[in-house]
Amino acid sequence: MKGIIVEDEYLVRQDLLCLIEENAKDLKIVKDFNNGGGVLTFLKENKVDVVFMDINIPLVDGVNLGQIIKKLYNDIKLIFITAHDDFKGVAEEIGAFDYILKPYDEDMIKELIERVEK
Repeated sequence: MKGIIVEDEYLVRQDLLCLIEENAKDLKIVKDFNNGGGVLTFLKENKVDVVFMDINIPLVDGVNLGQIIKKLYNDIKLIFITAHDDFKGVAEEIGAFDYILKPYDEDMIKELIERVEK
């Protein structure tokens, strides 16, 4: 199982990457992005099962990018990890797998990884 992270905050991106590497059995992060710019090109050329994404990212915001991803690659599990609680309804409409609010804790991410890998 392969995943990517789309998060503009370096420390959050690295923390999430470490939590996934330490806790996932089958999930490997194959690329991370600090903005929404190259994500669609990457997905066009690479099979990905899960996308961990912030809402407030440069170039293409997470909501618009999420809508495009789900339209083109409906089987991808899209997980929003954001400080913005006002987009949860939109995430549900898009068909997001989950919507995690920052600050998250390690147990939340562990549980999320378990559900993703099932």
